[in-house]
Amino acid sequence: MNDDRSCKAFRNLDVTGELYVSQRVAVPLVEAGVLKSDTLRPSVNPGVTVESDLHVIGMVSYGALLSPFWAAGKVDCTNMQVLSSIGRHPFTITRVSGFSAGIFKVTFGVPHPAAGHYIVASLITQERTFNYVREGAASLPTANSFEIVCFSSGNALTNPILHFTVLA
Repeated sequence: MNDDRSCKAFRNLDVTGELYVSQRVAVPLVEAGVLKSDTLRPSVNPGVTVESDLHVIGMVSYGALLSPFWAAGKVDCTNMQVLSSIGRHPFTITRVSGFSAGIFKVTFGVPHPAAGHYIVASLITQERTFNYVREGAASLPTANSFEIVCFSSGNALTNPILHFTVLA
């Protein structure tokens, strides 16, 4: 024990029982079978990094978790009302010019980083009604938007309740 009340170990420090630290432990490398702590805080970097698998026994809670969807929503295509929007970024939906029903353009509030090669999943909750992402020469998906076609089993364009997701 030094006069400044510090303890130095030049080889191993063996503790029988528990080791209590009231302030901070600064160690370049710690090897331990069990680490008990109420809080892990970053020291220098903006976060804490785990360099291998992390297995948790118990619950995981978080302050914020990004949505896996770039944009996602539920739209009443009869009146173009957005009923739900839960993706990372907002979207707007409009009817494509020249069509009173069935062909819609979804525009992202922020361009998608995959340009026009993102994944879109969509469904309609009405029986015998179908949809697909429009990929004709004049309507290929872009980083900013995609078009979707909704039609009945008789091939008539429809204005359904549309659900869609775009992966981030």
